[in-house]
Amino acid sequence: MTLTQTEFFKMTAAGNDFIAFDNRPGMLRDAGLADLTRRLCTRALSVGADGVILLEESREADIRARFLNPDGQPTFCGNGARCIARLVATRAARQDRPVSMDSPGGIVHAQQPAQHFVRVLTERGWRRLVLERRAGELHRARDQ
Repeated sequence: MTLTQTEFFKMTAAGNDFIAFDNRPGMLRDAGLADLTRRLCTRALSVGADGVILLEESREADIRARFLNPDGQPTFCGNGARCIARLVATRAARQDRPVSMDSPGGIVHAQQPAQHFVRVLTERGWRRLVLERRAGELHRARDQ
């Protein structure tokens, strides 16, 4: 899989950093995605990150978020969800209302109540996790 002129976002939250792609057009396919994730996440040789997050269309929520560990395996990450919530809120100019995300952790609700804060609420059976911390800066970059 070769990426040329593909927009991505490098984001951080609570010490974790992520490479996020808006994959709603579907340019990143499952074939080769694990290998691409491993190559992109390798520090000092590439962009480097704790994982890759893909934004995709969802019938269940505002957006679907797929989280991949640096080894290319699927996962869920609360800090990554905070980054995606901020990205969606910033791009859609809708910081005043919550964003719902379809994720491996179930439907996640997130909102950005202040410029540098993002709150994420997940439901996993009996567990409820609320994260509220300062969100990192949004860095926009292009693969060249």
